[in-house]
Amino acid sequence: MPLGFEELMRKHEKEIYRFTYRMTGNREDAADVLQDTFFRAFQALPRLPARANHRAWLYRIACRSALNLARAKKVRRALPLDRARHLAESNGDLESLVETRRLAGCLGDIVRALPVRQRIALLQRKYQGLSYREIAATLNCSEQSARAHVYQAMTKVRRGLAASRE
Repeated sequence: MPLGFEELMRKHEKEIYRFTYRMTGNREDAADVLQDTFFRAFQALPRLPARANHRAWLYRIACRSALNLARAKKVRRALPLDRARHLAESNGDLESLVETRRLAGCLGDIVRALPVRQRIALLQRKYQGLSYREIAATLNCSEQSARAHVYQAMTKVRRGLAASRE
């Protein structure tokens, strides 16, 4: 029996949202990408083969939607200084908060600077827990290529973080 749209959405909505959030960096854009993803999925579902990997298919749509939005907006997020001070005062450790935010911002910059295929592979593997087979289906490549994309991305992230500490 073919999977219905509502069941497909219910089954994958939270997971795809988490991925789109990591791709876009903010809730509003992630919600927009999620909506666009499921709108496109709704339109294309009747043409999808019954035995298709729905999860990988949705990730592929979400990737395209997130990249289209990024191209259109070119937005970077930042924590306002007032909010950082407020958080630090409530925790009592401004230096620790500043260093944590600096490293998180640096990591975000490094990940956003990765080539698109490496960024997608890294996010799907490390944050979403997808298998290399699922990543390969999303990127339309071999499992070996998916592994290589993750490895190359991790190497660049490690180098970038090491350089930021110097």
